[in-house]
Amino acid sequence: MKKQFLTIITIFIIISVVLLMFFNINKKPKNSILNLEDEITLKADRLGFMWTDIVPNDDLNFKWIRTNTAPFRRDYLEPKKGFYDFSITDEFVRRAQEKNIHVLATIYPYPRWEQPDKDRYEKENFSLDNLSLWAPPEYKGPPKDLSSYKRFVKALVERYDGDGIDDMPGLKIPIKYWEIINEVESGYINSRKGKINQWFFNGTPEEYVQILKTSYEAIKESDKDAFVLNAGMSPIPTNDVSKLYHEFWGKVFEKGEDFMDIISVHSLKDDKVENFFQNLNRFYGKYVKNKPIWITEFSTKSIDDCLTGIITALNHANKIFLVSYFKMEGLPEDALTTALRDYDGNPTELYFPIKTLGLLLGNAQKIEKINNNAYKFYRDDSIIFALWKQSKLPEGINGKFIKISYNGSYEIIDSKDYEESTKVQYLVVTKDLEGFLKKFKNQLKNREDIEKMLPSKYYVGKKDRKEKKINKKAIPFFGIEEDFIQENDYASLSTEDIKNLGVGIVRTHGGPFVWENIEPKRGTFDFSLTDNVVKQAAKAGVTLLASLWPYAMWDQGNDESCRVGGKIDAMRGRIPDFRCMPKDMEEYRRFVKEMVERYDGDDDFGNQLISEEMKAIIKKNPVLFWEIDNEVDTGDNVEHAKFFVGSIKDYVVLLKNSYNAIKEVCAECNVVIAAPAGNIKSYYDQISSYRGDEYFDVYNIHVPVDDAQREISALKGQPIIYTEGVECGTLSLLKGILTSALLNVDSTIFCMALEKAKVDSKGGLDKFDSSKIGKYFLLYQDGSKTPAYHAAQNIVHELTGFTKVQQLMSGDINSFKVFFQNKNPVYVYYLGEGATSREYSPGFSDFVVKDLFGNEKRSNNMIMLEEGNAYFIEAKDKYNEMQKHSKQKDETKTTEKFAVTDKKICGDNYCTIEEANSNSCPQDCSGRSCGDGICDEVETKELCPQDCAV
Repeated sequence: MKKQFLTIITIFIIISVVLLMFFNINKKPKNSILNLEDEITLKADRLGFMWTDIVPNDDLNFKWIRTNTAPFRRDYLEPKKGFYDFSITDEFVRRAQEKNIHVLATIYPYPRWEQPDKDRYEKENFSLDNLSLWAPPEYKGPPKDLSSYKRFVKALVERYDGDGIDDMPGLKIPIKYWEIINEVESGYINSRKGKINQWFFNGTPEEYVQILKTSYEAIKESDKDAFVLNAGMSPIPTNDVSKLYHEFWGKVFEKGEDFMDIISVHSLKDDKVENFFQNLNRFYGKYVKNKPIWITEFSTKSIDDCLTGIITALNHANKIFLVSYFKMEGLPEDALTTALRDYDGNPTELYFPIKTLGLLLGNAQKIEKINNNAYKFYRDDSIIFALWKQSKLPEGINGKFIKISYNGSYEIIDSKDYEESTKVQYLVVTKDLEGFLKKFKNQLKNREDIEKMLPSKYYVGKKDRKEKKINKKAIPFFGIEEDFIQENDYASLSTEDIKNLGVGIVRTHGGPFVWENIEPKRGTFDFSLTDNVVKQAAKAGVTLLASLWPYAMWDQGNDESCRVGGKIDAMRGRIPDFRCMPKDMEEYRRFVKEMVERYDGDDDFGNQLISEEMKAIIKKNPVLFWEIDNEVDTGDNVEHAKFFVGSIKDYVVLLKNSYNAIKEVCAECNVVIAAPAGNIKSYYDQISSYRGDEYFDVYNIHVPVDDAQREISALKGQPIIYTEGVECGTLSLLKGILTSALLNVDSTIFCMALEKAKVDSKGGLDKFDSSKIGKYFLLYQDGSKTPAYHAAQNIVHELTGFTKVQQLMSGDINSFKVFFQNKNPVYVYYLGEGATSREYSPGFSDFVVKDLFGNEKRSNNMIMLEEGNAYFIEAKDKYNEMQKHSKQKDETKTTEKFAVTDKKICGDNYCTIEEANSNSCPQDCSGRSCGDGICDEVETKELCPQDCAV
């Protein structure tokens, strides 16, 4: 038995040995040419992108991504002290590892709850203010509690270290490289140069060393195998700031050398790579000579310098991260030059050169410098020479090899046929020329394939902002704010007042479409307040723009991080003081659908009780415009409370859920995005960066139009509602309306009908100046109408139905021509800033002029322009009759409005040159004032070239 057992064991061993020999014989040697296909398909380990999306890496086959300012930010990940929310970074890491992309994570240690004082960077000093993905945090001071910060870093690193303890669910590619902030010297330099902008860090070198040391210790305690990088050093300057630069970094290296494993540097703009490394070694050589160097931002000002710069830098740096993938408005010149896709997502002329370089050199294991214009790269499968500037064929190349141009074109040639080139070219020496080319062609793809894979869904450039498709005629131009809620502390317009005012749309800004009001507890609805608002709007004959406030206390809970502060809060008592994004988004969507279904005017009024009378009212007066929150880009300060507690990204989540819920029950409803309190362009670029422009139909603005004409012009052709910003005064109201019309804004909400006309016990305007009531508000405290009401009423009456506005003059006298489809133009006049009262001839005779408040006066040819007032004149029908008569009398002579002739026959309805210049025949030439700077209805280019030459 024992002998049989030994026999079986012996047979088993023999079989095992044979199998092992078989598999070893057929196993590909590690360095064999048979590894060629695997070698080329590997992602470029030496190259990466500084970006917040994996699209560039996936497109170009780069292995590394540097996150810079998002998403590894403490303000995102620790919204309140000790409470960690890694959902944002989890999603980012999941998307990266799906594409086998490795992360260099940049940590920003600034929590909002610890740093209440914002330090916004200035647009003039940093041109990336419109790119939310790159914008630095608003809070940039050193952590006040380093022990709390250390706990945060340990928790963050532990989640992504891959040790199986407290890891992110599904983690496959751990994060082993951590960079601590970015370009920290910039704020130090600016503060000492008297500039407000602190960019990425507002502190001293000693304070940064403390952050670096704390971060290093925390990272190593959680993951001893992780590597720490210093904040990326901006290029070494040679101008007047160099002393401050070296003062900062000298102290950091002196005291913090032991707390950085890898040196992070930036090579940008005009720096020649060789000069850059010479300067780095000159100033900081003793600190950096024994440490790996990563160029974590790289760009140049020319395409040729970009390619040669990367090739040269690969001889010095272990990894290189390119700065820009898409062209975006606001990027610096060097980033625009080296961008790989244009504003529409099409490949730039640098796209194929960079992709070619990455495929060929991105996994080189060894590099040798031949001369300044020639380098030798060693790979497992081949040796590749990179040459430019007429470099000769390197020694040792004999026979056939592959020549690949800078932009990816290729051919197999013999060494005797080699030709020098000023451009970069690659010479590939390998045993399997055809096999190498086959895989290279597959990876590079041809231009047609590249253009088919445009990643436009990831970015909306300046030329392809999503065009909104709505019926613009459905948006009345003139509107006011009124919530139809009668309260003792407020003077409020009646429905009759609104009807007499003549406006066509009312925005219910102060309520009542508040989740808390309509659903005071989960599942219990009360539409009585909103039903009354819809009923009052129907009586007033206006369209409703319903401001939807997504807050309910039973949803918000008692999360103190959601509570708003500020002494003044116009919404206090009207919406809850807790204003975070809805906690239970499914419940919120259900509420929105129930509310919109009730008021959208179709035959389905939702699941709640409703009277037949109310159904009939809604059928005739549906609510089809829904505004989602208000000024979500504001922050807390001493005086005012914010409307929304959260980031722009949070708001886009809210906007998306609101939009989808509304459209699910009402496809014809229009979703109006919350207007920004700040820069219009910056705000909408941030919204676009999170793809939020897919989730609204109408743009919304608040900034005074005369302060934002350029930003509004960028939205030309899009539907725009101007919900705040036009001052509800007298002349100021007219100016705002005319400017809005000139900019093709579709609707102007120009006044708050429901104004806080006395001290607001609910936290409103506690420093209100009652002397301004008559000028800026529609009602006095007793409810009687102010001059502003009468001015608004007259402006709406005069201008309702206009089709176009043209500005004729500006300066001491401002004049406008307002066109209508079914009546003569209306001319508007008012004095410029600082101009004194004067008489003026508008070029008409025997006309009626109305002032801003509706007072009428007949005049022969002059009007008295007074400060603070404006004047309206409608062109008379008789001018059209005179034009018609003159054309019928002599159509062969002229097609102008008045004939040109030297024959003076007064009374023939022809205004001759002599008559025009002498003013001797007013019956023929009335309505003209040659030389007044206005080309009037009855002037021609020939009769009055000084007015009508253009």
